[in-house]
Amino acid sequence: MSYTLKDLRAASEEELIAAHDQRAKNTGMGVDYFLGEVARRDAIKLSEAIKENTDRVAAEVQRLFELTEAAGRRMERLTQLIAVLTTASVVAAVIAVIAA
Repeated sequence: MSYTLKDLRAASEEELIAAHDQRAKNTGMGVDYFLGEVARRDAIKLSEAIKENTDRVAAEVQRLFELTEAAGRRMERLTQLIAVLTTASVVAAVIAVIAA
């Protein structure tokens, strides 16, 4: 007996394992059986590597955001300092012109 696709998707992992183990006793295994298992394990490894890389990239992006934010604050302070110094320079120039 084979499962319908609906029944197969609805079956729990334990039910699938039990059905597999029961049929494995009476079934000869071909190369595809082993290739399928190797492919499944490769897919799991790939998925784990992708998640690990994604986590690493997310951490780097967060760090870059923090650095960019800090640089923006420094630029804002420098801009304010330049504005103050420019104002002081204009005031000094006006005083020099008046005094002359």
